[in-house]
Amino acid sequence: MASTHFEAEFEAKRELVKQGYDAQFPMMRDALRNRLGVRKITPLFEGYVFVRADGAYWSIRGTHGVSQLLMICERPAILADDELQFFLSVSVDDLGYYVDPVMKMHKVGETAFPRSGRFAGIGGRLTELSSNGRTEMLFSMLGREVRTREYRVSELA
Repeated sequence: MASTHFEAEFEAKRELVKQGYDAQFPMMRDALRNRLGVRKITPLFEGYVFVRADGAYWSIRGTHGVSQLLMICERPAILADDELQFFLSVSVDDLGYYVDPVMKMHKVGETAFPRSGRFAGIGGRLTELSSNGRTEMLFSMLGREVRTREYRVSELA
């Protein structure tokens, strides 16, 4: 595994492939959409590129975009193929991008349950999802509808 400079994962992968290394840089589509309704594409492991190297690994450190190799006792950290596949097997959407394994993909109109706060465990209908992670929910209580904007998407089950 190689650590990259800030937002240089694409560049590091391109340069490593040019040198003949097998480099992987999995991408993920965010659960949240921006104001235009488009999901942002982000790295699954931000700041890292997975590199398969047989023996000669020191040239990776000098690659443009790579800041350092992850080392354990003067040897590069090795991630077994099955461990990498475990991380990458979370789920893939219809376009081939990995979906966030932690954050559920909520949609406007569906029922969600807050994990904490005054409406914890009570089902409410999502009426709005903003790009900053905030939600607007509608709860039906005692014959009235209560609207709230206090929950983030990560706080919903």
